[in-house]
Amino acid sequence: MLNNAIKRVLPRLLCPVTDTVLNAVNSLLRTVNSEAPLGAVGNLQYVLSKVPVVSKAAIGLDLNAVVKDLLGNPVEDPACSAASVSLPPVVGAAGQLGLSVCLLGSVLNLLQVPGKLDAAVDGQLLAADSPLTTSALSALIPEVSGLLSGSQQPLLKVRVLDTPQVSVENGKVMVHLPASVEVFPSNSSQQSLFVLNTDVVLSAQPTVSDNTLHLSLALERVNLTLASSLIGDFNAPLLEPLISDILRAVYVPHINAALEMGIPLPDLLNLKWENGLVGTTQNSLVVKAQA
Repeated sequence: MLNNAIKRVLPRLLCPVTDTVLNAVNSLLRTVNSEAPLGAVGNLQYVLSKVPVVSKAAIGLDLNAVVKDLLGNPVEDPACSAASVSLPPVVGAAGQLGLSVCLLGSVLNLLQVPGKLDAAVDGQLLAADSPLTTSALSALIPEVSGLLSGSQQPLLKVRVLDTPQVSVENGKVMVHLPASVEVFPSNSSQQSLFVLNTDVVLSAQPTVSDNTLHLSLALERVNLTLASSLIGDFNAPLLEPLISDILRAVYVPHINAALEMGIPLPDLLNLKWENGLVGTTQNSLVVKAQA
């Protein structure tokens, strides 16, 4: 008799729970799999990669964030094809979202391929006390004075050479740009004075607004080595303070402008990411929704 009673009652108890879960999953599938624009350079799609894990306390989702160029081709960080994200326990929040640093790397790679992270800098883009002058260069590298006249305005070109690398170091999001810095006598010159291999190291401050993750970059340091030169060998690290000042004044704002579009966050069960707290784990950013 007890067995028969359970068979009669159990379906009525389970069906509402099952319906709720199925309705939630169907809603997730409709919203998660849609694409959102990444400015004018590509799109971002969150794809549900596994069946949701439903427990008494929460619904766990495993999403793949797919960055695509305007032709629909996936843009990936080659070093992060198998990246996974581990989340801390949810405390005092309605939900939390873990974003692998590989997603940030893919977005930077999307910008790097068409040259959005490259820039040319001359004195007109700098303040009146511009450090990019013949006298400033000659003071550090006397050999330059033989190829530059006092009236010439040197030109500096920055070009990212390889995939940007993003990592979490001591709780801070760090971006490494493998680049070249090429210095020309003037903006009309075809032949550069010298080329520097440059590791541009930036820190990223993440914030959330309009359900979008925004990154503001700041220069931490540059590491210079000499790649080629018309004036012979010289000690490239002597130029690091000068190059740092120039990059901080013009190049970093240029990159921040390229990143102004932000990274759209997924629409999940009406969770409000707006002004959500952004933390870090070993390899990811953690965004907490408002409770």
